[in-house]
Amino acid sequence: MDTASYRLAERSGARDINSVRQSMMHHPVAFAEYGFPVRVECHEDLRAYLDVMHESRFDAMMTEMDGLHDDELDELVDGLVRYCQFCLATFGTREIVLPLSGMMMQYAAAKKLKGIPERARVLEIGSGSGLISFFVSQDKAIEQYHQIECAEAFYLLQTHINRYVYGHGFLDHAHASVGAPKTAGIGLEELSAIRPDILGAGVYEKEIRIEYTARPRVEQFPWWRLERVLENQYDVVMSNANLTEFSPEAMRYYSALIAKVLKPTGVFFAQCTGGGSNPIQTALKDLMAARIVPFMFGGYIDQPASPTRAASRKSLAVQNVMMMPIANPLLATVAPHNGGLPLVHTQDAMTRAVFGLDRPAGVKRTREEVTERVKERLHARAGRPAASLAAE
Repeated sequence: MDTASYRLAERSGARDINSVRQSMMHHPVAFAEYGFPVRVECHEDLRAYLDVMHESRFDAMMTEMDGLHDDELDELVDGLVRYCQFCLATFGTREIVLPLSGMMMQYAAAKKLKGIPERARVLEIGSGSGLISFFVSQDKAIEQYHQIECAEAFYLLQTHINRYVYGHGFLDHAHASVGAPKTAGIGLEELSAIRPDILGAGVYEKEIRIEYTARPRVEQFPWWRLERVLENQYDVVMSNANLTEFSPEAMRYYSALIAKVLKPTGVFFAQCTGGGSNPIQTALKDLMAARIVPFMFGGYIDQPASPTRAASRKSLAVQNVMMMPIANPLLATVAPHNGGLPLVHTQDAMTRAVFGLDRPAGVKRTREEVTERVKERLHARAGRPAASLAAE
């Protein structure tokens, strides 16, 4: 989808909604507050949005994960190589901006997602640069992944990434034709039976068209088509790095949406609470008002001593949040919370899996090491010898 098509569809959607208050609810107020541009004129402008999230967090996340094992390093490097190939295919340039911090954060989020046993259907609210698709696409347990985005630039960037990663398994709901009944026509075929030469000499040849019912793995929803999200039920709803960035109306709206679409046994998850001016406590209260209650919240995890391990503290790169519907039976299996922070149930198996509390320490990798691995693998896959990198 290009900018002109997006704006045409957005104007049409806004006219159908026919309410300024409902439309403005989805205006990205945090971006406006900081003067962050969310409109672009062409797809070339999207290159500037590839590395604008999670700056300087590579080392902090490497510390949180306590290093990477060799297989994890391979997963991260493979994701970065897929990203590089996307850039080459989409922007046609030799110089590739490598968002190491952004990709490291998205790799970590995708890895935490793997700690949630039931994750066949996942919804993400506000996917930002869309880099997480390079990793969740490799998780075979995720059968359907849906995204919501209200910022034009990020929506368009996400569509480019998703179409590259998922191909025909991607469905973009911003296209006016998706699921819409036919609303226009001039009856040419019917009239050609009377005058076959309407289009010129000879007989009009009817076009051959094939009906195809898509069964996409990934679907992307713009703000004016969120009614279709309400038709679904999800095992996991994510809202990474944006909970403090919603307007009050939008936060109330999305808390209700989450309550509507999250399965009773589902999990709401956020890695990073965002950089907005709203207190995170406000977002949590709005979610609790919709009967979505906290299960984990904090920026570190204290592990008590055991017969085989001394007491320790695991520092998280950013604040993390896990919540769930009040009817989730998992809530009855943990001890009541005493009101202090951080809120962590360290004996819960899902919590331990999400945050890698039983994972052996890996090797601390540097930005330089990861970059070299990416260059070697990228050139190897292109049929070029890695030795040629020395001259670049």
